[in-house]
Amino acid sequence: MLPASTTPVPENTANRPKRRSLAVQAAGSTAIEQRLPALDAEWDIERMVETNAATVPLVGLTLGATIDRPWFILIST
Repeated sequence: MLPASTTPVPENTANRPKRRSLAVQAAGSTAIEQRLPALDAEWDIERMVETNAATVPLVGLTLGATIDRPWFILIST
């Protein structure tokens, strides 16, 4: 089971005051509140790497079994 993509950063970041850019302050809290759900739905790099690591061997297995044996090399990566 993959952890929520929003938990690794807060768990591994020290508590310190965060700076807000002028663009964020100018956008107002309404724009920020509308953008936060979209950001929560996006995948982070860690989840993308885990998905790729699982997909490549599966593709290699499928191509090796159906097309040609050299595709089995993808299973070892």
